[in-house]
Amino acid sequence: MKNKMELTARHFDLTDNIRDFVEKKVNKLDNHKDYIINMRMILDQEKNRNHVEFMVKTKDTTFSSKDEGYDLYMAIDNVVDKMLIQLKKRLDQFESKKKVK
Repeated sequence: MKNKMELTARHFDLTDNIRDFVEKKVNKLDNHKDYIINMRMILDQEKNRNHVEFMVKTKDTTFSSKDEGYDLYMAIDNVVDKMLIQLKKRLDQFESKKKVK
């Protein structure tokens, strides 16, 4: 994906496996790359819980999704899926407004 992606790990070291997994999952958003300006994902680990926050800045607004759980990979997958749903809804709104005009 050509858009800027900022990945931050708090309280643990970010491994290449995690970075590759995030990049693979974020590539699901490629259909919306013309609409996205930049993306930021924060991975935080506290005791046995993992917190993931994903923010996407677009031309007109900023979207955010969060998830937490014991499995970091599952939490990453969940936030990307949530973000995909938000972006699809927003683009559907734009398309319906264009059709009305």
